[in-house]
Amino acid sequence: MESRVRRSLFAASLAALFTTTLTAQATLTVGPGGYPQIADAVAAAQPGDLIVVQAGTYLPFDLSIGLRIVAPDGATVTTPVGGGGMPIYYDIQPPVGQQATLVGLTFRNNPAYPPPEPPVSLRVDGNVVFADCLFYNWADYGFKSVYCNGGDVQFDRCEWNSVWDCMWVTGGRVVANACTFQGHRTGWAASDPTCILASGGELRLHFCELTGSSALTAGSYIGSPAIRLSGSARLAIADSTIFGGVSATWASTAIDNGSIHPVLHARSTILGGTGLLLLYPPISGPGPAFAGPAQTATLLGGVGIPSGPRVGTSYSGSVVGPDEGIVLMVLSFDRAPATTVPFAAQPVHFDPVAATIHAWGVPSGTLWPGTGIYVWQTVSLPPSLFGEQFWLHALFWDGATFQVGPTFGGLVH
Repeated sequence: MESRVRRSLFAASLAALFTTTLTAQATLTVGPGGYPQIADAVAAAQPGDLIVVQAGTYLPFDLSIGLRIVAPDGATVTTPVGGGGMPIYYDIQPPVGQQATLVGLTFRNNPAYPPPEPPVSLRVDGNVVFADCLFYNWADYGFKSVYCNGGDVQFDRCEWNSVWDCMWVTGGRVVANACTFQGHRTGWAASDPTCILASGGELRLHFCELTGSSALTAGSYIGSPAIRLSGSARLAIADSTIFGGVSATWASTAIDNGSIHPVLHARSTILGGTGLLLLYPPISGPGPAFAGPAQTATLLGGVGIPSGPRVGTSYSGSVVGPDEGIVLMVLSFDRAPATTVPFAAQPVHFDPVAATIHAWGVPSGTLWPGTGIYVWQTVSLPPSLFGEQFWLHALFWDGATFQVGPTFGGLVH
């Protein structure tokens, strides 16, 4: 009874918090009746502004300040027809202390041919979040879709589809939640694309599916691994499936680890040419499992449709962990860069002073012996939160410290 009363009080507090006035920022519109290009709106914006992009096709852009860019109905970013020429990078690099958030955009090469069209390749550095974005690269040029060179980058419900390597991580911290990566082997591209190359930095994958390229025709072509690690790269995988590509001659491993660190994994299927490695309960060690949000990404006509926190809907998920523990769901209206705090075993993405405890409790129900599940859900998100940030952080107390799960949320749309 006491637990129910406390949870009701938390829900009431959260509802009251939603009615508070957040700092007003300018809203700029791109499309009919607004700026013709995203780059035009970016040039006119101030840090913290909201840019709403209407459905349509727009030119690539650089982003050097912290802005919120959301396409509620999806929008495509591509090069002009007949552009040709060598590819160039487009930089998404907000300065220290600012965050850039991009929601619902499709980044792709222009499908017109001839001449060969360049890809839309992003160089990402700083505090950046992508949600419900599609990265599609079937260009003739061998550039990756995304280069993560540093900073603290998060991808939520994003999809990669490429005949070249999808992502290259050289530094910083990269987190992917509920994302899909797919490489495709084609003779004309002359590559064996992987999903992720990492030579440095830290990479965490939660609820993701990665598939290396396959080569099904006879010859010297082989399938590629989904992930290649080298140097000082670190990789942790939870609740994901990692598949190596297959071929008519030789199948690939799922992960080629040439880094100085071991790959950490839990409750994941890793399948390659040398056999099947299935990791499932019981949980290895005290760490919990953090289930993803109930809403999932939807793709219509190759355009990413936002499906994260939305006005008029609730946001829900669950935490699975040892039955001897306590779960906290922390709410924040900003996503801080990864910060180490004394009470947490991993970096957190919220300011402990400004954050609010949304809900708490002990896991209830049993998935397998010694484990329980804790389900959380928000109240309906009001229209006043449109374009604002809304983040939920799962923490699990194991008796000694808080284990930190992935951060869910993003811009409300």
